[in-house]
Amino acid sequence: MGWAGPAGRLLALHARLGLPPHSLASSGNSALHLAAMHGHLDVLRLLLQDGSAQPDQTNHNSDTPLLFAASAGHVGVAAALLKVCPPPPPPPHHHPARPFGASRAW
Repeated sequence: MGWAGPAGRLLALHARLGLPPHSLASSGNSALHLAAMHGHLDVLRLLLQDGSAQPDQTNHNSDTPLLFAASAGHVGVAAALLKVCPPPPPPPHHHPARPFGASRAW
């Protein structure tokens, strides 16, 4: 079974080099990062299809594929990633500032 277009070329290159489809570049970018960065929705869907891609994986700069897609304005890619990304962690608990003049009980 073969795929046409960028997705097929990506998988063929990885197979020819003996690399798993989700291997990392020296920057820590995965194929998913690159697909998101360049707006290749077909490649992204193919990589996510078998469930082994990690959509929330970070590179060496702590960037995710979603950050790349959103930063580049690839709305369709970002939307596809939002459907499969786990929700972000909640922000740390923040105590509201004391009102002016409030005293501390000693």
